[in-house]
Amino acid sequence: MRKFLTSILVISSIVSVLNAGDKYADLTAEYLNNGVSVEIKRIVASDPQTDHKTLEILFHDKDLKVRGNVVANPNF
Repeated sequence: MRKFLTSILVISSIVSVLNAGDKYADLTAEYLNNGVSVEIKRIVASDPQTDHKTLEILFHDKDLKVRGNVVANPNF
């Protein structure tokens, strides 16, 4: 039973890692510019799993800290 649970946890971890590249991929420029607080944009910009397209949108944000987090992001 213990081996079975360990196998399930390992498989779910692998699936999560494989899907990680698409994180925040569905966020639009309109939503990011009008519907999200600056704190959330800073968090999304600093997350290394954030989609490159989303980082490109955030790179043009008016907040300097958001743009700095994008530049420091390894996925950018």
